[in-house]
Amino acid sequence: DGCPSDPACTIVIVKPRPVTVAANNGPVCLGATLKLTATPVVGGTYSWTGPNGFTSTQQNPEIPNATPANAGAYCVTATLDGVTSLPSCTNAVVNDPPAVSITASKNPLCGTETATLCGPDNAGFDYLWSPGGQTTACITTGTAGTYTLKVTDRRTGCSNTASIKLEVRPAPPCK
Repeated sequence: DGCPSDPACTIVIVKPRPVTVAANNGPVCLGATLKLTATPVVGGTYSWTGPNGFTSTQQNPEIPNATPANAGAYCVTATLDGVTSLPSCTNAVVNDPPAVSITASKNPLCGTETATLCGPDNAGFDYLWSPGGQTTACITTGTAGTYTLKVTDRRTGCSNTASIKLEVRPAPPCK
């Protein structure tokens, strides 16, 4: 009837939205540990989601023995005092190592013969033979033993190895 009501009051509390930023240690090589990180929110809790059904509540989860199924976008939110951050995402890359095989020009060898051992020939690869320490795609040897080649892809940093056993038979008679 034209009469004002008693004043009503309420208290509004505005809580700040937490902020966290996702990152990872990639690109990683197949079989390495993929490490996800979120910037800290003191007193906060975390929720991660990612490829292949990945979930975690850790601030900095790790995925051991990474495979191509682990590659993709990982997103995290942080919650503090009932307020959840906007999602932050990071893209993880899992690289395959180079395919490595060794061919021998001849095996077994007879007496003082030599063989050329070769790995994959690629200008983007680094090579390391053991024993010997040679750093070329191919080596020539006449010594029996097991030869191992480590190949590293310079583009990805991923490595792989292969071995071959070279046999030397006494001369003569060789068959």
